[in-house]
Amino acid sequence: MGRTWQGVVEDVRSYRRDRSTGDDSTAQYEDYVRVRYRTDAGKRGKITFKRRQFDAALPGVKPGDRLIKEAGSYYPRKADTH
Repeated sequence: MGRTWQGVVEDVRSYRRDRSTGDDSTAQYEDYVRVRYRTDAGKRGKITFKRRQFDAALPGVKPGDRLIKEAGSYYPRKADTH
């Protein structure tokens, strides 16, 4: 959480995980989004969000977008493009 970095989004993928306990016949699913990035220093990383967290933190982020992670922030933010 304390590191500062900047980088580029390489991949954004959505997936669904089965959260059922197996005790009943009701299926329970949770949607996730995984963002893979490469920092300007060349290091690769990934962040996995629950869908609602992703929609709040990085709405509309796509490959090629720049991210900025500041010290003290839990998630990176999308860099302004102006």
